[in-house]
Amino acid sequence: MKKWLTLGAVVIALYLCFLLIKLPAAFVANWVTIPPHISVTDIQGSIWQPKIGSVTVNGTRIEKINLNVRFLSLLSFNPTIDVTFGDPNLSPIDGFASVSHLFSQPIISNVEMNLPAALIAKHIPTPVAVSAHRYINVNIEKFQAAKPVCQQLSGSVTWPNAAVTVLAQKVTLGDLTGELSCQQGEAVLNVNGDNDIGLTFTVNIGANGYAYGNGYIAPTSKTPKAIMQVLPMVSKQDSQGRFPLRF
Repeated sequence: MKKWLTLGAVVIALYLCFLLIKLPAAFVANWVTIPPHISVTDIQGSIWQPKIGSVTVNGTRIEKINLNVRFLSLLSFNPTIDVTFGDPNLSPIDGFASVSHLFSQPIISNVEMNLPAALIAKHIPTPVAVSAHRYINVNIEKFQAAKPVCQQLSGSVTWPNAAVTVLAQKVTLGDLTGELSCQQGEAVLNVNGDNDIGLTFTVNIGANGYAYGNGYIAPTSKTPKAIMQVLPMVSKQDSQGRFPLRF
């Protein structure tokens, strides 16, 4: 009798696991509270391999999000989810990432993301109209969330062949690169000045996504003429020949 009870328990457990594996992601999503500034559409697939049609965050839309739970990661009680997102035909944002440590402080790692420079530029106040061109590449080795923003952050941001339109002129800025870090709980992007326009700048992102930045442009022989024409309109040159910048 004990043998049959054990066998029955195993069969029931396997059946419950089967039901869990086949549980629709859309059913689970009905129990999740989504913040008002985020909208999610067209959830399909199981909870192990869900597919999301689109996610919109503060008006920015990301298409075709696919998630895949690594089965072996469940054995170590540290579920890891691989995420891919974006479709060149539908959305200008694409990339991939991994998410782990879901039962403690989630860690996002191995992030590769491409997004339009114009999407970032529209959130930066400028005294003169500036349009940004081409794409920015974001690489995040590791991000661990904490208040106000992070506990750990390492990675880089690159704007290859950066270009802007200012005073009706399209200006090439060369490659711009910055390093990502976490300082006193804020996410920090630091551009060290090793670029054609002589830009040194630090951007901090704090609680509630509040961002502020400061730095300067120390003109070089490669600084485009159009940029030199704009600088006196936006800043006053200091005793070291630099034009301070902040927002």
